[in-house]
Amino acid sequence: MSVWQDWLFSMAYIYPRNDEEQNLTEMVMALFRMLLHHAIKFEYGGWRVWIDTLAILHSKVCLLFYCVMYYSGFLLKL
Repeated sequence: MSVWQDWLFSMAYIYPRNDEEQNLTEMVMALFRMLLHHAIKFEYGGWRVWIDTLAILHSKVCLLFYCVMYYSGFLLKL
């Protein structure tokens, strides 16, 4: 796992609950947009950075979704 991507994602909120969290998440995503654009356009193999970033984001969202469902009791009722 790439350290800078994990660190940057940890600053954002997957499910923001208020305007402040939403603004912070939008700023983090704007940083990702700039960094990934640079990686794809100027670096050799930059598309791999894009794929790694999507995989990291997917794993974080799925883990959080699972935890929310598990602790809300939804998965316990299945």
